[in-house]
Amino acid sequence: MRLFEIISVLSLFLTTLLGLFAPRRKVLGYCVLLFLAAVALHLLFEGARWQMFPAYIVVPILPLALFMKKSFLRVATWVVILLFTISSTVLSSFFPVFEFQEPGGEYGIGTATYQFVDTSRDELFGEGTSGKREIILQIWYPTSPKGDQEFESYMESTPDLPAVTASKAGYPSFAFTHLKHVKTHAVKEASVSGKESAYPVILYHSGLFGSRKFNTFLVEQLVSQGYIVVGIDNPGAVAIAEFSDGRKVESLAESEMRPLIDQSIEDLPSVPVLRGAEMKDGIIPYFAQDISFAIDCLQKINRRDTYSVLTNSIDTDKIGVLGVSLGGIAVAEAAAKDNRIKACLVMESRMTKYVMKYGLKIPTMIMTRNAESMRIEREKSGHWTEKSIEQHLRTMTDTFEGLPADGYFVQVPGMFHVNFVDAPLWLPYAKHLGITGSIGTREAHNVITKFSVSFFDKELRNKESDFLDNPTSEFPNVIYRKR
Repeated sequence: MRLFEIISVLSLFLTTLLGLFAPRRKVLGYCVLLFLAAVALHLLFEGARWQMFPAYIVVPILPLALFMKKSFLRVATWVVILLFTISSTVLSSFFPVFEFQEPGGEYGIGTATYQFVDTSRDELFGEGTSGKREIILQIWYPTSPKGDQEFESYMESTPDLPAVTASKAGYPSFAFTHLKHVKTHAVKEASVSGKESAYPVILYHSGLFGSRKFNTFLVEQLVSQGYIVVGIDNPGAVAIAEFSDGRKVESLAESEMRPLIDQSIEDLPSVPVLRGAEMKDGIIPYFAQDISFAIDCLQKINRRDTYSVLTNSIDTDKIGVLGVSLGGIAVAEAAAKDNRIKACLVMESRMTKYVMKYGLKIPTMIMTRNAESMRIEREKSGHWTEKSIEQHLRTMTDTFEGLPADGYFVQVPGMFHVNFVDAPLWLPYAKHLGITGSIGTREAHNVITKFSVSFFDKELRNKESDFLDNPTSEFPNVIYRKR
């Protein structure tokens, strides 16, 4: 809970207890004034959120409790106020305005957002402005840290994302609207750090119904270590693509997307159709082309940035890719086809027919968990059939074993699929509800961050890594193989 939220509920608890057990008008009046002042400051400086609505409702009820004559009605009113107070406390704790972990590197973080049209391809999701493929790129880059800067909010430029995400996850649409109050450590369009002449770049692709925002915990850590990270919002893959002109493109339903994805992994009995065309190779090659197009866009930005921030600051000879779930499938496909990509990090992803046939030729890290963790997730929250488990682990293992370059295979027992992204921060009690694995959220994110930074340091910056030689000394539960 935030500062004025805490003061609001504590003062309301105190007011309620005094009203029930020591109803002295003067003292009660001071407590009520404290509560009203705290609520006013909360609304003014922190902003309203639905979890605090029960406390807001108390405001007009308080006069009734203060001046009610009949003892029974007065006590009943104070009990109702107590229940409202408890409700706000519980809801605010279950759905917190959390804070991202402080980035561990020497750099600050700047960010800028761009839109591009690929005139060589038709748009398969939504209409676009010209019928051609459009993508959104958000770039995070190293800056010189400065005090007293206004940090960008987590949901900046994606106002509909929380509601769409909640609906797709089976929650009420308002469940995650408070995420707009969460702050990142990024400063909008800040000047790039001049410490290095150019910085290696990592392209990030989210999972199905995800967003460029949903691995902010990792993005910020990478940028603070001296990387430019590019998040891709590509219609169809993400929950919703929100363009600057107000257009919004939601993803298709899961029942429509799954066959398109599965067809890229193995041939289905019936070839899925999208916009009247058979998708014999599924949808993954289309998303992989988005990644290659994003690299084209980065080269344009590096030549001349419209924000006058990143010109000549992107090392386009040192490009890595990072993807989670669907994103991992897409980045692996792109890495197999685009020789500009020099390192590939895949998290919890099956490999496509194309990757299984031709393999990956560049340094690759595959991060997942063991089969038992997948089965435990199935018992607690569904999904993960035996076929899915076998397919994930077999295709990832075969890809790793076929690597001619450096290879790293990391399994983290106790993790669930959702532990690879920000979502456990949204619901800190998710572990007790069976939504996340037995591993703690910060612990899981620290493992992911350490392996990710070490991998890209080794493969894009040529830094030797003692950690990658023996990571189990720091994380003894991790199952690790290296080629």
